[in-house]
Amino acid sequence: MSKKHVFENHCVDFESILKTSDIKQMLKIVQKQSLTDEAKKRMGVEEYKTHNKYDVNDLDKKDDPRSPVYFGMFVEWYAQEFLNHFGAHYNIMNVNMYDAVGSSNDDYGVDGMGLSMSAELKSNTNGPGITHQKGSPVYLQVKGTVNHGKSHAPNDGSRLPNFTTNAMSSAIKLHQAYQSRYVLFTTAKGIDHHLGNMWNGMVEVIGIGEIVKHTNRNEVFLNILRSRVGLSPIDITIPLIDEDDEEYENSPF
Repeated sequence: MSKKHVFENHCVDFESILKTSDIKQMLKIVQKQSLTDEAKKRMGVEEYKTHNKYDVNDLDKKDDPRSPVYFGMFVEWYAQEFLNHFGAHYNIMNVNMYDAVGSSNDDYGVDGMGLSMSAELKSNTNGPGITHQKGSPVYLQVKGTVNHGKSHAPNDGSRLPNFTTNAMSSAIKLHQAYQSRYVLFTTAKGIDHHLGNMWNGMVEVIGIGEIVKHTNRNEVFLNILRSRVGLSPIDITIPLIDEDDEEYENSPF
């Protein structure tokens, strides 16, 4: 089981967030919660120390009435659960974010870590391929936004180059440069071609389209999220017989 993310201690109301499997609706509810005094109070001094770490609506204004930390922490929590549940689709396992309860990790650009499930060769048209071994490190960055049509760009204020600088230099320092992977999980559309070229195609992107494909109308995953925070599961109604059979049983003929 993954480590407990600090958002579980700060969330104002999980019940209202996790009443739907629709991630876009979840984000709208979290954004509304981030406006409340209670959300800001629960962030405390952390809100002022790390204000620029998170992005609610690509504004990053110091006088923004919302709590961007609260919003960003939710997306990190969601990303951790998503990647641990659907990780086989991306050859990722054992995902833990740095903002775990009791963690002493500093944030220099990387939000979390995972491991590759199996060996895989990733071809790269801009250079040598990277061979991922079973257990190779996966460096993770999470970006949350309600602007789902956005494509992240090099100088858009989201500080994504910080992620690759920290992740790739860490991989080199640990002598794992030719097996490490770099993954961006974002509720935006993805990245533009300028950022893709800057990264030489070395960062894998899981955007809102991928997230929606796996989670919308997926009550099984929704109940996993609810169970994680101690909520009762939502009933999944299974029809007893086909509608056509029911009509046939009630027919006078």
